[in-house]
This record gives sequence, structure tokens and C-alpha cells, in this order.
Amino acid sequence: MPRAGTGRAWELIMATRAPSRLAAGVLVSSLVACGDPGAVTSSDEVVGGAAAERVASHCVIAEGDRCRMVEPRDVATFASGAVQMPGFTYLANGALAALGTRSSDRRIVSSTSADLVSFTPVETLPWLAADVGGRKTLYFTSRIDATVGLFASALEGLVVHPPVPVTLEGSPVVVPYWPQAVGLEDGRTLLGFVEPQKRAFLAVDDGSGTRFRVGPWPNVSGDLRGVLAHVGTTASGAWVITHQSANADWRFSSFVQISTDEGASWSSPRNVEPNDPDVHDAFPIARADAGADLYYLHMAGPGEFVVHRRALHEDGTLGPAEQVTSGAVGHIEKPQPRRLPDGRIALSFAARRPGEVYDLAIAYLAGDAPP
Repeated sequence: MPRAGTGRAWELIMATRAPSRLAAGVLVSSLVACGDPGAVTSSDEVVGGAAAERVASHCVIAEGDRCRMVEPRDVATFASGAVQMPGFTYLANGALAALGTRSSDRRIVSSTSADLVSFTPVETLPWLAADVGGRKTLYFTSRIDATVGLFASALEGLVVHPPVPVTLEGSPVVVPYWPQAVGLEDGRTLLGFVEPQKRAFLAVDDGSGTRFRVGPWPNVSGDLRGVLAHVGTTASGAWVITHQSANADWRFSSFVQISTDEGASWSSPRNVEPNDPDVHDAFPIARADAGADLYYLHMAGPGEFVVHRRALHEDGTLGPAEQVTSGAVGHIEKPQPRRLPDGRIALSFAARRPGEVYDLAIAYLAGDAPP
């Protein structure tokens, strides 16, 4: 990992493909969730008997024979006042590796319980992206010695191997911002990153995890105000990409595209929530059955956002929108879903508290969005 005091803070990502590793300064341990990490749903839909068992897979929180949204009692906070841009992943041994940052400092965070938190300063601005595959690689943008750019550190158990530079062939951007990665079925990695306030880029590696061929984000043109970009796959392995951009009033729209031919062609950008005037942070995750789910921020009031989700079908169409977090949970940012071995969804996010303080928090959802 970068040495303290060696340069400006940037980003970091975790790509999951196998056991796990972590570099100097990365703390990893298990997290014990508060309360029952059951399921959640946007309305108090009542189901019974065999129907309840079937519906649980599409509940947000499943409580007996009832589906409901995430409420404050379902949220475990494991880094108070520490983060605004969080990221996390689960390691092969079940431990939770979590990272978070705010603009004034950089911290990598790990917790053994909801109220025991350890911090280690690092010279990176972190995000984690869990990827499928056979290995775990920590990707981060930073300055190491005299080099500024994207780096990769292999993760094995709780050991982080020394970082190596990542080659981004064809990239006009020296320092990629907000890198996001997902492992592909064939062992390669799909990478997205942005040039702030301007454009997004999509890259695929050669199987090494350290050499990527970069191209422009498909089907977009002109400067993209406030652009962020995310990558994922469907259950069948189709590639999924999302991006957000803002209008002159800083109201955001988020779009999703799908490719069934390994990026040779893409569907037209589809608005994730066309009836919402301000949609942020659309994170894709493969569903357990078919297609993918999109987790995104929906405006609940002036300056207030809650998490919504909806299915992305294999043909690129969208399922019904579902509210995930209730208004009582408060303002949420960067809702990142990860699949647990038992099929549930671990949803990590930054929860805003009074005084513009953000907590790194997590909730456990029963299953995927309604199809």
C-alpha cells in the first residue's frame, strides 16, 4: 500500500475472484451484525404458508410471514463519523473488509462487532468492489514513490501483497477516478472509471489483472457533469454498466446498458428511474435467478435520499421499483450490494447523521428485488 505522507488521496476498489489478500494498513476481521439480519420490503405485504417461503426470496426484510423495508433496527453501524464514500467486501473466511473515507482524511476500517472499530490511516481514498472469479485483487489509485496511477495488490487470507502498477492501454487519463471492477466468468476483469466532470471509460484486462485495454463509455457524448460509473454482470454473465450525470441544476439521471456479446455491442442507455428527477449511485449485482438488480438512490425530499432497487432482465428491460430503506433510516449514499453465500444481500452504505457526519453501515436483505 502507499506510504503515509507520499501523495494525494485517490480511490480504491476490491475485485473479488478467490481467496483474499490485503496490503499493509488494511485491517480485516469479522463483523457481527446487530439484530436479525433477515429481510426487507417496501410495503407491509402479508404472505402466508408456502407463499411466504417463496416471497422471502424477493423481500427486503422478511419478518415471519411479512415483508417490509429496512428500518433503523436492521442497520449495523461499524464506523461512526468516519466515512462518506464507503466500500466493502466479504473475504473467503467470512471476514468483512470495509473501507471508508471523507474529504479530510483517509481511513481503512475493519470491525469485529458493531461497536468496535479499528482505523488505519492510508494514502488512498478507498472504495471496494466485490467481484466474482477465483482471486481477490485490491485496485486503488494513488501515488507510490514517483508514480501516480492505478495499482493492484493481490489478497491472500489477511495478507496484502505489494502493489504493482496497472497498465491502462489507450487511456487518455493518467489518474483514473472512482475505479470500479467486477470479475467475469472467463477470469478477466471489467473495469470502469471516470475523468471527473467529463467522461467515463470502460476497460477489460487480458486475464492478468494488471493490463487493461481502455475504451470510451458506450453510447454517450459530450461532458458528463458529476459522472460516476459502475460495472457488473447478470446471472448469465452478460455485462452490465451504469452511469450517472447531472443537468445544469445538479439533478442526476442514472442509465443502464447491457451487452450479451462481451462488449462488442451495447443496448441503448435506459433511464433507471425516468419518473424520478434525481437518481444517483446505480450499483448492479447479479441476481440469484436471472438478470441483475440495480440499487440506487431515490429522492425522498429536499437533500434526502433513500435506497430503491429494481430488476434488470436479461433482455435489458426493467422490473418494478421497490423501496429498500425507510425514511426513518435517514439519508443514504453509495448503496453497495454484495451476495452472501447463503443467498442474502449484504448492503453497505454511508448513512448521514446530524452535522453532516456519515456512518459506515450495513443491512442484510432477505433476497433480490421483485422480478
